[in-house]
Amino acid sequence: MPFSDVQVTVKQIDKDTWELVDTVEYIAATRHFVVPKGFRTDFASVPQLLIWFVPRYGVYTKSAILHDYMYKRADISKADADGIFRRSMRELGVPFLRRWLMWAAVRLFGSHLQGISFKGLWRVSLLTVLGFILLFVPVAVMTLSLLGFWLLEMFLFIVFWIAKKVHHRPQRQLNKPDILGPLNR
Repeated sequence: MPFSDVQVTVKQIDKDTWELVDTVEYIAATRHFVVPKGFRTDFASVPQLLIWFVPRYGVYTKSAILHDYMYKRADISKADADGIFRRSMRELGVPFLRRWLMWAAVRLFGSHLQGISFKGLWRVSLLTVLGFILLFVPVAVMTLSLLGFWLLEMFLFIVFWIAKKVHHRPQRQLNKPDILGPLNR
């Protein structure tokens, strides 16, 4: 396998950023990449509403770290970085549809179609439409569920805030609901 057999070891920097404790190595067809110790990553950059479908980490974690690293380098094009991302996920055993949807997402949103050919645009467009069809209903349900949860949380916050004021309990901390909290990540 082109990735080194070393397990990914990280330390958390903040809620979305992790730092490599050890290097991650990948041998591509013509290049050898070494993601250095201390490199910071957010793993897979997945919108909060889609984490149920593609979590930030999984079998593709090494590929996501490598992809973040390649995007920060000036000596590799974003198109090549995206291609190596897809190939490395295949080598790690990521299933076909998930791998290609993740590749289409980074082609559309990561590099803004820089250097993409008409043939590549056709594939990205097809996968985007397929992904939209497959994900529209679940995303709509999740959005409504999150909104319902926020409304319930806001209702309970108001009830507890009133109770706190009536009973004069300043030592209790109330965390205000934040509807954009999960959507900002």
